[in-house]
Amino acid sequence: MHIRHGTSVLLATIGAAAAVGFAFAAHARPAPAGAPATTSPAFATAAPSQEAYVVVPGAFVPDAAVTARVHDLLGAGSAQGLNPHAFIKLGDSISADCDTYCGLARAAWSGYDAYRDGVRWFCSEPFDSCSHRSAATVPGGGVTFPFLPRACRLPDCRPGETPLDHEQRVAKPAFALIEYGTNDWYWCDLQLACFRRGMLRLVSALEARHVVPVLITVPGSPAVEEHDRWASEVNEEIRRIAAERRLPLIDLSVALRSTTGPRTAYLPDGTHLTTCGRGPSVFTLDCLRAGNNVRDLVIAASLANLARLASGRLP
Repeated sequence: MHIRHGTSVLLATIGAAAAVGFAFAAHARPAPAGAPATTSPAFATAAPSQEAYVVVPGAFVPDAAVTARVHDLLGAGSAQGLNPHAFIKLGDSISADCDTYCGLARAAWSGYDAYRDGVRWFCSEPFDSCSHRSAATVPGGGVTFPFLPRACRLPDCRPGETPLDHEQRVAKPAFALIEYGTNDWYWCDLQLACFRRGMLRLVSALEARHVVPVLITVPGSPAVEEHDRWASEVNEEIRRIAAERRLPLIDLSVALRSTTGPRTAYLPDGTHLTTCGRGPSVFTLDCLRAGNNVRDLVIAASLANLARLASGRLP
């Protein structure tokens, strides 16, 4: 079985040009002479550069407007004592288990070593953002969930504390990765305006706390036509909000549909993602057929670019 390569302009462009690697202090290790290829052609890497951002399908790559907005929020957040090495996750069952980012600190990079230092920026002690259990990420969660005072269920939640307040107190994050939308077809009764209001409320609440919202498109549901149509509409709204507010966007939907097929990326329910038997943070060619492995790689590339912004390495 081969990875199905989409015909989108994005993938064709990335595949032709190859991706640009990333490192703070050290370049990626070259493969030994004669070694077999272990990376997916869709995520091929060229020699790393200190002057460019990582580019892979769906990964966050800032433009000038987003860079300026992120720097504004980071500057205000720094004055409030926020941690530029910390991000929190806000999402549902697709993001809740440890098949989401948890293994990135110990990833089997398989040629993607150029992303390692960017991941270390966020996923190292004393606060490992990748393995942090978020009170704002639970199965069934929708975009209004972070504001519910009775929804904070972790042992260290305080009486009346909302999931968002808990995460702010515990992590003091500079960034928040948001992956809501899949369950909002239910909570919003298929009303897109309801989802937009909820997402804008969440984005505004984070910005008011000087946290950088990072919006992530949802994977979709290829096996359920009505849900997949909702996901497509939600993703267009997520992209629109990111553009309007000049915020980072990780287009997971593009990454999955450009590099994998539904039979290898999704579980039989058509919504949740598959994981390679060797774990989600293994980036060999065979493992990049699995949805969670593609997601982890795209997140790793995006974290590398966010780390660049947070560290001030690039303007």
